[in-house]
Amino acid sequence: MKRFVFLLLVTLFSLSNASAQSGGMFVLEGQIIGGGDNPFVYLEYRDLNNQNIKDSCRLDDGHFRFTGFISQPTKAYLKARRDIHRISNPLLTSFYLEPGSLRGRFPGHNYKAGAITGSKTEKENILLENKLIPLDKKKDALRESIDLAKKEQDTLLIRELHKKSKKYAQKRIAVSKKFILNHFNSYVSIERLAILISRVSMDSVTSLYEKLSPEIQNSRFGLWIRDKISLTTPGSLAPDFTQKNIEGDLVSLHDFRGKYVLLNFWAPWCVPCIEEMKYMKNLKEILGKGEFVIIGISLDKNRDKWLHTVKKYQLDWIQLSDHKGNDNAVAL
Repeated sequence: MKRFVFLLLVTLFSLSNASAQSGGMFVLEGQIIGGGDNPFVYLEYRDLNNQNIKDSCRLDDGHFRFTGFISQPTKAYLKARRDIHRISNPLLTSFYLEPGSLRGRFPGHNYKAGAITGSKTEKENILLENKLIPLDKKKDALRESIDLAKKEQDTLLIRELHKKSKKYAQKRIAVSKKFILNHFNSYVSIERLAILISRVSMDSVTSLYEKLSPEIQNSRFGLWIRDKISLTTPGSLAPDFTQKNIEGDLVSLHDFRGKYVLLNFWAPWCVPCIEEMKYMKNLKEILGKGEFVIIGISLDKNRDKWLHTVKKYQLDWIQLSDHKGNDNAVAL
């Protein structure tokens, strides 16, 4: 009995003090309210060892309970079925787990309408999302207008709508930057900075990173960003890579040692990228006969669309891709 009481007190002490630590045990209890006929609920997150955990719990009159250990506040995904992967699916929602005791309530027909309590990080995330959602809605409306303009082949309107869309994207970046500066000790900030790394200059990334607290800089995403910054420091040796070209042959960066190499990251679906290609052609025409080489790195997921775009726009310089989209091994 004394042993049981001792263990219980240790557990409660750990939970009550976990919020002051970067890692520890979490307990997530909650309820799926009405609707839905799924007997289980599923939770995905990264544990202490940064391993992707896929847990499940049988619902007891709608109630569920998950426990686990995490190294820091981390994004988690709660869903009604194991085979749900699209973030737009109403039976999948995301939030930040953190060490401690958390509770949640989620409508069975729309998990996204639910909420959890007990997570300071999730409160910060909601604060940011509430500022981004209005911009996203306007951008989504523009996307629908762009699709319609494409059907009508109205080139001038498409170009004008893309300019407006770009402005909303810039506003989104500005909101994210302001949040990071005002929340220098938030795990939401470092994950947001990890997203911005492909949208802003590395000088801007470095400036924001340096303003974050030591704890956040040394978090999982913080260490990842630190590595990216070190790789792009002027004068440092560019990391080598190898990918397949259009013919399926392997091409490595070290094949061009001693030459001036321009890496052009693009994608078949990226309209601004396609518009830039005329400048790439001009550069190739002016500089391409000497020691200057252009290597296109496509962030596509479809080989056929990639090949079609290269042929359509006559991108007659070295083109590489691993067809993993934004997870291309070469991309930052």
